[in-house]
Amino acid sequence: MDFEEKLACAILRCQDIHEGSWDADKEIYRIDIKEAADKACEEEYFDLRMNLVVHLLNQYAWNDAQEWAKRVKPVDKDYISAQTADTGIVEENEIEPAKCRFQQAWQGPCTQDVVDKGFCSEHSKLFCASCGAKATHNCAETGQFVCGAPLCDDCEHTTAEDGTNGGTGFIQCSPYPEGFKAHCKKSEQVYTPWYVREENNIPQKDKEYQPKGDTQ
Repeated sequence: MDFEEKLACAILRCQDIHEGSWDADKEIYRIDIKEAADKACEEEYFDLRMNLVVHLLNQYAWNDAQEWAKRVKPVDKDYISAQTADTGIVEENEIEPAKCRFQQAWQGPCTQDVVDKGFCSEHSKLFCASCGAKATHNCAETGQFVCGAPLCDDCEHTTAEDGTNGGTGFIQCSPYPEGFKAHCKKSEQVYTPWYVREENNIPQKDKEYQPKGDTQ
């Protein structure tokens, strides 16, 4: 964990310890925030010199510190908070686990929990069909079918000679540039998409197509 994550864990643990020490009969907290901060830093293996920071953040900005810490705290560790110190009953922290950031073609973001570097167990194993980098989404180009190939943010479906995706399915409707496969780097595209040609009044006859970046 990095420094911010450790600080977030210590802040939340301090709050758990303090709240868990509430004595309903005497209506007092048996462990004050300063002592809770010391215990939290020790339990979370956080630099003990930072206990003053944890203490002051919780003493003077409890709600703001809690909101920040819940956003930063790692989601792959089970944090539990004591309901009462006397019974030892515990409950799971009610922080929503982070969701996978993989974008699924025509479906939206994945809803599975993160297990590795922002992705779920399924999508953490996918790599770009074009360059081999970590895939972040499926290709959403359509034809007979949705393409669906895994791609990174720098790659996309290759634009064919007629400005379309060339056809996804059993039939290749238009050829890709020589040497190109179905996907390529965005920066390496040769042809301009059909809708850009229409917007810029580029002639639509095959022989008059211009590679992307050329001038008329």
